[in-house]
Amino acid sequence: MGDSTYKGDSPGKKATRARLWFHAAKWMQTIDQPYRGALVLAGHGGDISTLEGLCIDTSKVTAVDIAPDAAEYCAELYPNCNVVCGDAAKVSETVEYNVAHLDFCNQLNVDNIYTIRQVALNAKKPAYIGVTMLKGREQSSECKQKLMPPMSSAVRRRVRSYHIGQKDMVAAHFLHATKPFDPRKAIKSAEELLRKGFDPHHDKTVPPSHSLFTANGRRLSGLGSAMARADVVHTLLDLSTWGTDVLTRVVLVTAYQSRTSYGHGTPFFTMGLAVEEGWDNYDKRTSLLMDANSSLLFMRSLLGGYEKDCLKLMAVELANLYSASEVAKILDVKTAQVAAWKAHNTMGTYNNKDVDAKVDLSLVETTAFMVHNIAVSKGWDTTLPLPIARGDIPSVEEKCDNLGWAKDQEVELVIDQPNPDAGWGKIISICGNIRKRQTQEG
Repeated sequence: MGDSTYKGDSPGKKATRARLWFHAAKWMQTIDQPYRGALVLAGHGGDISTLEGLCIDTSKVTAVDIAPDAAEYCAELYPNCNVVCGDAAKVSETVEYNVAHLDFCNQLNVDNIYTIRQVALNAKKPAYIGVTMLKGREQSSECKQKLMPPMSSAVRRRVRSYHIGQKDMVAAHFLHATKPFDPRKAIKSAEELLRKGFDPHHDKTVPPSHSLFTANGRRLSGLGSAMARADVVHTLLDLSTWGTDVLTRVVLVTAYQSRTSYGHGTPFFTMGLAVEEGWDNYDKRTSLLMDANSSLLFMRSLLGGYEKDCLKLMAVELANLYSASEVAKILDVKTAQVAAWKAHNTMGTYNNKDVDAKVDLSLVETTAFMVHNIAVSKGWDTTLPLPIARGDIPSVEEKCDNLGWAKDQEVELVIDQPNPDAGWGKIISICGNIRKRQTQEG
């Protein structure tokens, strides 16, 4: 394990932070939304460092911390950013942003949900809101008044009855007229719903990094419990924004342990929320992403031993788009280490005692139809056609079957030229269309 550059930034956290911002940028590029600014909790500047590495303009970042010492320290590290001492929920009313990361240092609770709600409401829509919380240590019997939507008792009873009929006991518990909100009870209800919705036996065929259950199927995995907490957050956001045009969907869930060479650490989960305004926009975005064959949800666990390779895996993936020095900035590691990982992975050999076994590329996230080295092709005019190997990618084969193309038909992915003014650094849109491969003869 490498040492942390920032307090609390374990390798798992570094990789997860990079994953969140990379996914946020890809998501916003895919739906053709420019970067308008970012809102983050200041802490020790980990998000800002990652954004710098991703080549995203940090002069449009507002970093907020309720602790004066932390805000002052962050301002000294990053004088180019707008650093504010205050409450993020309140500050969100006065700054412009359409992407945020609320990296809480505590567990799921009413105050955190309230902050997420305010940040979502005040963001320029569509937006992407990242949330990180402790996975565990939840308290019981919290006052929920600040989250309650402006509905009459009669309406609340009808809404609660509807959710009971849908077996959504998280919502039913929250809408109870007299009982306080109990995060532990809500999480337990979400876990039960998850067990009913997914088959533990079928889950045994899924890699551990994506499995929602433990090997014996009796318990939820670390990722499963993270999914349950993400469901609670999402449900409470939907209920607390009742009466507004704001809609959210969960598009990312990850789990990691803040393990370093100094200690075992604690479990965390990170989720990404896509925020829309109005059902028309929500449905339109869903259709766009489905047509582009883009996944609506990314999920992965860095638990169960994956922490030891997570920085290497992320570095190899990012190296397709960024220089070694930029990747080093994103992940807070040495440039030489990134170069070693990349060389070792691409050539298979590298004489460096710090390099472990070659990275298993099956664990590296890929974009579009698993075509990820798109940044190495420079200077195309309007579109970039990329050949796709047949037989390796289920989504490609399904698409070809639906179009009635033969199994030996050569195909390619056509990616639109990225908008250089979008502000998302080097991220390339993952929207693309599959077509029969074009030859020079036509």
